[in-house]
Amino acid sequence: MLVKVASTLARVFTGHRDRSRLNVPMASSSTADNQSDSYILIDIGANLTNKKFSRDLGSVVGRAKDAGVQKIIVTGTSLHASKEALRLTQMHPGTLYCTAGVHPHDAKSWDDDTLDALKEIASKQEIGRASCRERV
Repeated sequence: MLVKVASTLARVFTGHRDRSRLNVPMASSSTADNQSDSYILIDIGANLTNKKFSRDLGSVVGRAKDAGVQKIIVTGTSLHASKEALRLTQMHPGTLYCTAGVHPHDAKSWDDDTLDALKEIASKQEIGRASCRERV
């Protein structure tokens, strides 16, 4: 099942529709509705802050919904990305949620104001706090 879900999500976010290559049937609206009775499909790590999605974010979210994805967690991996992730959630309330944090790969961007800024972002909605630790 995980392979099918991962393949479906890959097709959703890339717009790929060649079912023969992925060996996964496209979910119709009725299929997605029937599946939602038994489980909720959530993408927990979407990098929708990437500039590749800036022109067609609405289409990406729509394709995800059509495939049965009900919630999408947009990952904030830096202060800038966390702010952008929050902005996207405000554009698609009820579908997009976000994390606020600094990924270890972006730790060099951490400065004295980062923690307070992340706390402010986190206060805007109920979001996850990813890789964010207060320095002692």
